[in-house]
Amino acid sequence: MSGERLTLDAILADPALALELAAPEAVRLLAHGAAVVAVLQARVATAAVGNGSHDGRPEPDAATKPAADGAGWITPDQAAAVVSVSRRVIFGWSRRIDWKPFTRRLNRKRLLIEETGLRRWLERSR
Repeated sequence: MSGERLTLDAILADPALALELAAPEAVRLLAHGAAVVAVLQARVATAAVGNGSHDGRPEPDAATKPAADGAGWITPDQAAAVVSVSRRVIFGWSRRIDWKPFTRRLNRKRLLIEETGLRRWLERSR
């Protein structure tokens, strides 16, 4: 192989080039590929949320602007303040099946909760 660095595009065009890579170069390209995948996954998740999914749940566009009645999409920190529990408890509760209708998990660390759904759940659970 020559002294020029291979790009992901070059390997995509000719996968046999990957067999000639030195280990450090393979690690570098793998890191770049992983970063691209992470960015694209975040973009797709954001697009799915922004365009609404087709599962009948409301769109969390209201996370940036409250609904007319003052309720909208809130963060786990805000939900924890409403319920008087820790943020960790909110993330745990978000995995419950009865929380699915009013939560959106954008990624492992990003969660949005519909405030009206949270308040309805609180009333039912008391």
